[in-house]
Amino acid sequence: MYDLTVVIPTYNEEANVRNIITEVDAVFKRNNLNGEILVVDDNSPDETISIVKEIKNTKPNVNIIVRLADHGLSQSVAEGFVQASSEILVVIDADLSHPPALIPSMYHEIVGGNDIVIGSRYTDGGGIKKWPLKRRVISLGATFLGRLLFPDVSDPVSGFFAVRKSVVAQVCH
Repeated sequence: MYDLTVVIPTYNEEANVRNIITEVDAVFKRNNLNGEILVVDDNSPDETISIVKEIKNTKPNVNIIVRLADHGLSQSVAEGFVQASSEILVVIDADLSHPPALIPSMYHEIVGGNDIVIGSRYTDGGGIKKWPLKRRVISLGATFLGRLLFPDVSDPVSGFFAVRKSVVAQVCH
């Protein structure tokens, strides 16, 4: 049994997947966390899947699910939640836009009694770096709409969060 599972949804991430797995695994080691890395891929036509399978040969805590149907980010995250080997789940983007170094803090917040922790780009220490204009506009628009629904959450469309599996279990089944 793992302390936590980091779910990484992917599609055409051959340029990033090796780096995100390496960084997350290094964070586990530096912080003495027994963590699973679960890549959930939407059947990428590039080399994402083969790269993850190659890494899995040397890192037994790396697993991959290849989804052949019902593609999409939220569906991939939900599948990761269902298949995860731990009670504490962290979701992070494959493109290194979220800092893996924050995973232990998020984990400890959940262990300490919180049900969910959301990494925000819009609080002190957060930010958006090196994003193209189109991605910034889409993100800001989605955030605006999300804040209408969740006014107390600074980044309601964040792809970087931790949650207890029990909190999402009924929704994912």
